[in-house]
Amino acid sequence: MEELKKRFPPGVDYAVPYETTTFVRVSIKEVVKTLFEAVALVFLIVLLFLKRLRATLIPCLAVPVSIIGTFAGMYACGSPSIR
Repeated sequence: MEELKKRFPPGVDYAVPYETTTFVRVSIKEVVKTLFEAVALVFLIVLLFLKRLRATLIPCLAVPVSIIGTFAGMYACGSPSIR
């Protein structure tokens, strides 16, 4: 904005009424923290019910791999929501 301000007509100024970047950064940090907590809880619950580490690791790794594969396929097909 400082660079654009140089081209404003005389007497025109700008103001930032509400700064959202701090809120967005904190929100993203909280989402990441919640994601890790959820993954840990799901892992523990699946381990509790299946009672085997190998049987627990397979579904816990298959879900993230399938989600990543889905987004990779959408990106390769040119989905506008991914780019």
